[in-house]
Amino acid sequence: FLDSDDLYEVNFVEKMLYKIRKNDDDIVACGAYLKENNKKIEYKNKFIERNILYNFIIGRNNFHTSTFIIKREFIIDNNIYFYNGLSWGEDLAFFMKAMSNTKKISLVKEFMTVYNIESDSKSLSNFEIEKVDKDFEFSSKVLNDKNVHFSNKERNAFINFKFAGLIIYRLIESIDRGYDINLVKKYYNKYKKYIENISMKQGLRSLKLFVNKQKLERLLK
Repeated sequence: FLDSDDLYEVNFVEKMLYKIRKNDDDIVACGAYLKENNKKIEYKNKFIERNILYNFIIGRNNFHTSTFIIKREFIIDNNIYFYNGLSWGEDLAFFMKAMSNTKKISLVKEFMTVYNIESDSKSLSNFEIEKVDKDFEFSSKVLNDKNVHFSNKERNAFINFKFAGLIIYRLIESIDRGYDINLVKKYYNKYKKYIENISMKQGLRSLKLFVNKQKLERLLK
């Protein structure tokens, strides 16, 4: 999977194919560089090999669309496709669905693709508070898909950490960008039950999210 404005490092194909063939994996993932102003920096990634999907959901393992290779027959046999009509979060949903269907996943602990932030910022639409609804739409697609096989731990992390975080950080940014406070309150109240039920099982990440939840609530008073 390679977006038109992203790049592979010269040894990407060699190392990724070697890994997937050596272990007879269904999926292999690596790390990515972020490129902005002609500078490449490593997209922070802990490359945790246990509970890869869980650590992807909570952000310890950071992968990008271009950092995966997946066996074609695995995709077909497990009916893993991008959701029709989904214009936001479709790549995240696809790869979580894929990872939930196999334990045969390996990591190449190197940064071997380049994600062009400058091109991405030009191609994507501007920030919109309404994308909170799109976050909910793609999350609902994933959670209601019978072909997504989350463990209880993964499901809880997705609902009460990943999704809750998307809402909290987007609403804080909306305030920072000068959106009408009553509109932000409307979205807060719409998704309040998810915000209030944030998971505290992800260590410092949960603490950071809790602090930002409190910040949002103060800003809305």
